[in-house]
Amino acid sequence: MVRRLLKDESGMTMALAVMMVVIIGVMGAGLLTFTMRDLDTVVQTNQGQTAQAMADAGMQAAKLQLHTMDSNPLHYDGVSNATNTESSWSRTASDPTTWKHMTFGGNDMWVDIKYLPPSSNATQASDKNFAPVILPSGATDSNRDPDTDPDYPSDRHYFRVTVEANADGAVRWYQAIYQTENYNFPVSYFATRDINVTGASATVNGVSLFAQRYITNLTPDSKTGSKVKCGTICGVDQAYSNWATNPDGTANGYNKTARPTTSAGAAALGGTPPTAACSSAAISRDSGIGYASASDNTNQKKMSADPQDYGQRDYDRDSDFKCPSSTAVSSGRPEFTLNTWTASGATQPSTKITFPFAVNDSSTDAAILSSLKDKAQAQNHYVQVDNGSSSKEIDIADSTGFNTPSGAVYPPNSTLDTVMYIEFTGSVKGSVLYKTGGNGDQWKGTIVVINGDLDTSASSASYQGVMIVRDGVSNGTATTESQITTFNNSGSLNIDGYVNVEGDLFLQGSVGGVFPGELLNGIPGVVTVNRWSWRECYAANCP
Repeated sequence: MVRRLLKDESGMTMALAVMMVVIIGVMGAGLLTFTMRDLDTVVQTNQGQTAQAMADAGMQAAKLQLHTMDSNPLHYDGVSNATNTESSWSRTASDPTTWKHMTFGGNDMWVDIKYLPPSSNATQASDKNFAPVILPSGATDSNRDPDTDPDYPSDRHYFRVTVEANADGAVRWYQAIYQTENYNFPVSYFATRDINVTGASATVNGVSLFAQRYITNLTPDSKTGSKVKCGTICGVDQAYSNWATNPDGTANGYNKTARPTTSAGAAALGGTPPTAACSSAAISRDSGIGYASASDNTNQKKMSADPQDYGQRDYDRDSDFKCPSSTAVSSGRPEFTLNTWTASGATQPSTKITFPFAVNDSSTDAAILSSLKDKAQAQNHYVQVDNGSSSKEIDIADSTGFNTPSGAVYPPNSTLDTVMYIEFTGSVKGSVLYKTGGNGDQWKGTIVVINGDLDTSASSASYQGVMIVRDGVSNGTATTESQITTFNNSGSLNIDGYVNVEGDLFLQGSVGGVFPGELLNGIPGVVTVNRWSWRECYAANCP
């Protein structure tokens, strides 16, 4: 009987089953715990990646704000007063907790832009509340800002951008310093072809004229006794001085040959090749500069005039020689020519003088136009016209008219930061007439015309700013008259500023005058933006 009981194992099956259930349950609970932890980790990682993407987007938004919308340091210095209004992108001293708030996909990000004043020593340069670069010796307040801070070369400024991004509880703090700097844009009247002075009363004050072909009909200075009366061009070149100096007072990087005067002048490349023959090009107008009367032109080119403009204030292809008699001799003055030495790393010859700015820089020009287009679109001052196969005219006026679409209505409260951009598409160039009313206001800003001519009306009010004309052919390679664009100041409009034309420029009215600092430093409100430094913070407010 005992033997029979020992062989009976019917109860073991249940015990083993219970044990297996317990073991599987324990293992399943462990696996579930690991799985839940992995899921939580994935969720947190996704949230962190979303917050990171939001923070990156905030940085890009701040960069776009500085690049296209507003780069005025006084709008980000934390102070609002009767003269300057603080940007909504900047915390103010009276309300330090208010940041620029944006949402995307139900998530939030906050952005703060702070202007960093210049550093005068190493201690300040290492302080997060100052610019990271020490001011160069002799730096001055070249942009005439209401504040008295001196400036870095090329009107350079530094801004600290702080971004907080929050995605479902995951937080990322980024901080970067961005450097803004003016584009190198010619602060002068410049034409890729010719500049033609078309009116006897035309005057150019405080700004020089440069052409890649010819400048015609200049009236030279005249002298009666000890008194000198200026001709077409008067005053001191406010931007380039002796043409070997930048607007900020530093040495010019494109032209190192200084003129013996700081007076505004004229320079043109003329035709090729130079001709050292007194009976032809040396005293003709084919060498680049052409003075109003034949006698004036001859005396200037012989360098026998009193006062002498040619070779002192004005230069062209043949200014390196003169014709005191029938035989040409060296004038001891430089010849005006294109800069062919900088790109090759060579030294500028002392016998050559060139543009005090880069020419034929298509990549920089394209970047400037793109920035201006973005700015005009943001201000609702962008107009696109499909020309098709027939030319159309657009009027820039202070109210909507028959030829004035809404985007071409010039705002009465315009500033130098105002941009109007008119672009003609199609195979035929269009035309734009500037006819903003003469109600005593001075209209300000930058006007850009693409694939069209720009003319002025006799009844227009004075204008302060920049006018830019570009043809519709890639890289300015227009060759036919139907493609070549022009600026024509036929209305004798008084312009305090400068004009840059891909094509021909006709002057009849008064241009120049005393520039505000923003114009001396290039196109107002259009800057390059480069990141100086970047970091991710792991504590609130990026201390």
